[in-house]
Amino acid sequence: MFWPLTLHTMTVLAITCSALAISSIPLWITSKILNIENSSIGRALIATLSGGLLATTIFLVSLPLAPFNLIFSFISYLWTIRIIYNVSWGKTFVLLIVSVLIAALITHVILLFLAITPHFMM
Repeated sequence: MFWPLTLHTMTVLAITCSALAISSIPLWITSKILNIENSSIGRALIATLSGGLLATTIFLVSLPLAPFNLIFSFISYLWTIRIIYNVSWGKTFVLLIVSVLIAALITHVILLFLAITPHFMM
């Protein structure tokens, strides 16, 4: 019997959804820190998903323009955040940079915790 949603497919979907939710948290925290009036975890999820898809698409489409495709995809990601949060270009840039810094901080804290955890606890 054929079952369309195998365990492997459901696992990949669960990991993808978890990664999307986790990667949206720094953007949401930054929008709260910067007092953006219409910030929510839903907007952060939408901005992360749509910005990532748009930036990846633009990167791949403009691949023949090798050094410029990175710039085009970065600007498209900024544009997506700007439209979803309805803020200026300057605030969008600050929002993205601070959220990258918060993501790096969270990553370092997690790695530090894993480094000091005794091996028998894992």
